[in-house]
Amino acid sequence: MNAYSFKDTSLVLSFATGSFTVNGGKVGIGGFTLRNMTERSAMLVGADGGVTISYVAGDNAEMDIETQQSSDLHRFLIQTFNQLKTAADNGDPTTWASGSSTWRSLVDRRSGVIQGLVFTKIPDEPRGAQAQNVTWRFMAGDSQQQAA
Repeated sequence: MNAYSFKDTSLVLSFATGSFTVNGGKVGIGGFTLRNMTERSAMLVGADGGVTISYVAGDNAEMDIETQQSSDLHRFLIQTFNQLKTAADNGDPTTWASGSSTWRSLVDRRSGVIQGLVFTKIPDEPRGAQAQNVTWRFMAGDSQQQAA
């Protein structure tokens, strides 16, 4: 029988300005989602019904990280975004695409490496009677996943 637990998952986020490690939770993370953006196949259908199938190369992806708005992870991401944005706004965009991430899940023996990790924007910030989660969205130039 197979089982799943987020507690066996590790995630490391690295940028030119610093890094943050999630090991089994307790830092306010709700989870993360990896989304491959390249549709590997495309079909061209001619007026006469002839079909040409194309293989499309590319390993770009998106990554969503859900975190509590009061967490250390959220604070780290805000600080990192602001540092990278300030550098880019002042004429030095060289660190903007410096992000990378590695993740590993022990139970299902899967892992991944993401390069060219870039912020899309600061997430919407809910304010209310209770703390809530926010979702950070990143784009990535290269995402590789492995299964043992």
